[in-house]
Amino acid sequence: LHMTLGTSTSTPDDIDGRPIHYKHGDANFYQTTAFVMGRLVSTFPQRAIEIVSFGIPLYWMVGLDASAESFFLYLAVLLAFIFAIKMMFSILAQILPNKNNVLSFGTFLVLIFSLFSGFIIYPTTIPGYHKWLYFTNPFAWAFQALLIIEFTSDKYVNGQLLLSDRGFETDRVWIWYSFVFLIPYTLLSTFILAFVLQNVR
Repeated sequence: LHMTLGTSTSTPDDIDGRPIHYKHGDANFYQTTAFVMGRLVSTFPQRAIEIVSFGIPLYWMVGLDASAESFFLYLAVLLAFIFAIKMMFSILAQILPNKNNVLSFGTFLVLIFSLFSGFIIYPTTIPGYHKWLYFTNPFAWAFQALLIIEFTSDKYVNGQLLLSDRGFETDRVWIWYSFVFLIPYTLLSTFILAFVLQNVR
């Protein structure tokens, strides 16, 4: 949640870059897809620094599983998640008219994603007609992966029981399913962003 809020507050700066992109695009300096992919790759160091500066101290301060496998899976899930969220907020920055709209609608999305991620409302208590908000939610996939990494480790005796009682999956294969969701989500958001930059002004 901390990294998501950090991403959402930096997103309005993307609005300031719109006139520059439009000017360069109209002059055929580069294709829109190349611009979007370049921006995705160029933000990697910044996202990595965010994860290192926040994620690593948090991991050890709260006493999560000390195995190397759990630690590096944790970092990989955070990295995939933060890229997915960054691209989602970038789309908002291109389709909404001003910074206030981006922050308002982005905050609303963070609220909905947090509410239906399994953190506030357990999956077992989410009404059937709202399940789609859970299964299409990048927060939910990342949160479930982090829970599985921790509670299926050797550190816990009945960790799987704790997960199943609250409606979370217990098989470690679901960690990889989170990547199967988050990576295509990021790529799809990238192509949507390229389409929006090309066609919406």
